[in-house]
Amino acid sequence: MVFAGAAVLIATRGTAATGRLTALQLAPGGVRRISTRRPATVGAICMVLAVVALGLMAGQLLASALVTAAFIAAVVHRRRGDHRSQIAARAAVPEACRVLAAELRAGSLPADALIAAADISPPRLATAWTAAAAADRLGASVAEVLAAPPDGCEALGALAACWRISAGTGAGLAHTAERLADVFAADLEARAVVDAELAGARLSAVVMACLPVFGLALGAALGAEPLAFLSGTPPGRICLVAAVALDLVGLAWVRRLGLRAAR
Repeated sequence: MVFAGAAVLIATRGTAATGRLTALQLAPGGVRRISTRRPATVGAICMVLAVVALGLMAGQLLASALVTAAFIAAVVHRRRGDHRSQIAARAAVPEACRVLAAELRAGSLPADALIAAADISPPRLATAWTAAAAADRLGASVAEVLAAPPDGCEALGALAACWRISAGTGAGLAHTAERLADVFAADLEARAVVDAELAGARLSAVVMACLPVFGLALGAALGAEPLAFLSGTPPGRICLVAAVALDLVGLAWVRRLGLRAAR
């Protein structure tokens, strides 16, 4: 159970969450981006399989199953939280760009306009606006900050290019920011259509992944005692570990295909 406690602790600290943590450091020579990658899904799968194998070798099938379920639940919870944060940030980009354009058109300083955009943005997006405002006040490049946005705010890269051109030519940025807001809104509509099309495939993958559990329940109801075979014999334990591994790999593969189609 020591291994079980360690696995749950690591899961709750986000070891299995994927994604990228981005920090922006303002230096005298400009803006430097610090990026630290979190361990990928493969690490989570290996951790789950290790816990299952240890539990089976120790003869603690129920404890192993509970720890594995807790681990997966913690990973899914963190993934969903990060995904919701990205969705909220992405959805707020068009309106924030419109606020930025309105402030610039009204004659506000760029830093003040960026702060106004941050005031109506969720935390993930507000961080990017605030960092850009700080860069403007310190004389650093706003475009460099906007070109290194947090996950979910990738649309700011287009605004960074426009900002760089505006700073180099002296052209107005308000009209461009407003046009970009319309483009970002259209992109959100396209993403919604793609997500709706992929929802059926994702649901089918989850249903297929859960079918072995129903198979075990059906076998137990018929008196075949599949759990006794899976937990009490070496071939059964090998079959159980292999089945869990294939199930997790299949889910990860379907998720990867969905992300590729969305991109």
